[in-house]
Amino acid sequence: MSNMKHEKAKRLAIYATFDKDGVVDDYILYCLNELHKVADDLAVVSNHELPCSEKNKLAMADWIYEREDSGYDMGGFAHVINNLVNEGRLEQYDEIIFLNDSVFGPFYPFGEMFLKMEERKELDFWGVTKRGISDFDGGDERYPEHIQLYFYVVRKKLAHSGDFLEYWRTVAGKVTDFRSAIINYEFAFTRYFSEKGYKWDVYCHTDDLVTEHQNLNLSPYHYCSYELIKEKKCPLLKRKLFTGDFIEGRFCDGNDLKKTISYLAEHTDYNMDLIWAHILRVYRIGDIMKSAKLLEIIDPDGESERHNPGGIRIIDRYGTVIKEKEKDAGRSEEAAYTVFISLEKRADLPFPLFEAEKNCILENLLYDKTYVEKVVELFERKPRLGLVIPPVQTFGKISRSLGKEMPIHHISAFWCRSSLLHDDVWNDLMSDKTEAVMQRMPLLVQRMGYYTEIAVNRNYAAGLLINTWRTAQDIWEFTGDNQGEDGDLDIEEMYDRCCLPKIKDFVKGKSRVYVYGAGHLACRVIRMLEGIRKPDGIVVSDKNGNAESICGYPVWEAARISVAGSSFIVAVGKKNADAVKGRLEAAGAVDCLLFG
Repeated sequence: MSNMKHEKAKRLAIYATFDKDGVVDDYILYCLNELHKVADDLAVVSNHELPCSEKNKLAMADWIYEREDSGYDMGGFAHVINNLVNEGRLEQYDEIIFLNDSVFGPFYPFGEMFLKMEERKELDFWGVTKRGISDFDGGDERYPEHIQLYFYVVRKKLAHSGDFLEYWRTVAGKVTDFRSAIINYEFAFTRYFSEKGYKWDVYCHTDDLVTEHQNLNLSPYHYCSYELIKEKKCPLLKRKLFTGDFIEGRFCDGNDLKKTISYLAEHTDYNMDLIWAHILRVYRIGDIMKSAKLLEIIDPDGESERHNPGGIRIIDRYGTVIKEKEKDAGRSEEAAYTVFISLEKRADLPFPLFEAEKNCILENLLYDKTYVEKVVELFERKPRLGLVIPPVQTFGKISRSLGKEMPIHHISAFWCRSSLLHDDVWNDLMSDKTEAVMQRMPLLVQRMGYYTEIAVNRNYAAGLLINTWRTAQDIWEFTGDNQGEDGDLDIEEMYDRCCLPKIKDFVKGKSRVYVYGAGHLACRVIRMLEGIRKPDGIVVSDKNGNAESICGYPVWEAARISVAGSSFIVAVGKKNADAVKGRLEAAGAVDCLLFG
C-alpha cells in the first residue's frame, strides 16, 4: 500500500487495545503500520500491562501508555487525551484519529479514505460507519443515529474546544461496564457534540440500509460487512463477527461473513492469516465454524486440479493401514494427510442406522479418487485448515446430532494434516480414549493454530437438507401452537414458547419476582410474564447507563431492593449469568432461574 499521507493536516492517531493474555497480535501491528502512513504521531494505549516481549513489537508507536483495565476504550482514550493536555501537546494537532483493536484491516489504504473525507471541509468529526435510530435492546428507549466508534476522526475546531476537553473529563467516568459504555459513549458521543453545533458524517453512506422500523435498524457491520467492504470500500471488519453471538438467523441467512472472507482473500492484498491467527487463539472453534460457515460442498464430478495426490494414508482405530498412497516427488517421507476411521457396529444401533453412519463417512470423506483429490486441494488451498470432518448427522436420535454444540458432534472419521497427529494425540487415538479424542479433535487442532471444516458431497447434500428440514418440522410441532402474531414463529419466539411452562412453574407461589437485566433478554421475559403475573420490577447492578423503566416497569439497583426472600429470573448474557446468580444467592435470594 502506498504512502498517501496528507501534507496539510498534522494528525495524531490513538490506538486502544486490550488482550486478556497480554498479546499484541500481528493484525494489530499491520494496522498500526498502515495507520502511521496517515498519522504523523502514533500513541498506543493498552488497558493492561504489556510483557516486554510484546511491548517491543510496538516500535512504530511514538508513545505507549499502560493502564488498568477500566472504562473500556473510552477510559484509554481519556487517559491519553488528559495526558496530552497536561503536557501541552494536544494543540499541535489538526486532527486526532481514534481507533481500537476490535477491527481487522485496513483492506484498502487509509489514505484513500482520508483524501475522500478531506473534501468535506464543513465536518468537525467523522467516522467510517453509522447506525440509524434504534431501540437497541427492545425496551422503551430510542437511541439516536450515531457514528460507530471503532474508528473516528476529530478535527481541529472540535479537538481544541472546551467542549471536547470537558467531555473527556466528565463523561468518561460514567463508563463502568459494557452496557454503560454503549449507552454513555457509543450512543451518546455523536449526539453530545451534534447538539453543541458540531457537524459530522461518515465515510460509508448506509442510508440505504436504514428502515423506518427502529427495532430493525441493525448495526450495518454486523449484517452487511460484504456490501460495506465490496461496494462501499469500507477498510475495516469487526472481529466480533467471528464470535457467533451477533448474527441472528431471524434477521439474515448468516452467509455475509463467509462471503466477506472469500472476497477479502480473492480481491484484496490483505494477508488473511492475520485474521486466522488471532481468532483461532481467542475464540471457540465452534463459534468460528458457526459464524464463518466453515462447510465446503464438494462436487464429485469433473476433474480435479490436483491429479493423483500422494502422501495419503487411511487408518482404522486399531492402527491398521487400510490404504496408503506413495508420496509425490518433493513431499516429505511421512504421508501428508491421514484419514482416521473409528466406526464400529454397536449393539444399541440398528443395522440400517449403522449403514447410514458408514455411508455418511464414505460419501463425504472418501467418495472416489477424484473426490479425494479435491479434499487434498482444500488443504493445499487453505494453509490454516487442519481437520476435515463429515457433516452433522440429521438422522437417528436428535440428541446425537443436533443437541451438541458445534462442532462437537458425533465424529467417527476425519481427514487431518499428518503433522498435527503428534505422538500424544496418536497414542490416545490408539487407546481406550479413542471416542473421547475423536470428539476433541477440533479443539486439539485449534490449539495448534488450525481450524476445522465440514466437507459435504454435493450428491449427499440433498438428503442432508431434507433431513434437517424434517427435524426442524419436528421441533416446530413440539412448540404446540405454531401460529405467531403474523402466522410464523422466528427462532426467538420458538425458544420463548418452549421456556414458557418453565417460567410459569417458577413464578407460581412466589411473593416477589424480579427480572434481573435491562436488555433484550429482559424484555423477552417481561413479555412472557404478561398474563401470568407482573414482575415486581427490573433489577440491574448499576443504573448508570440504564433507562428508568423497561417495558413500563421500573428499573432498580440491586443494592436498593430487598434481595433476601425474593426470586429472580436472570436475563443477562451467558458470560455473566452464573456470576449474577451467585451474587444474588449469596445475598439471600430464594431462587434464581437463568433465562437464555
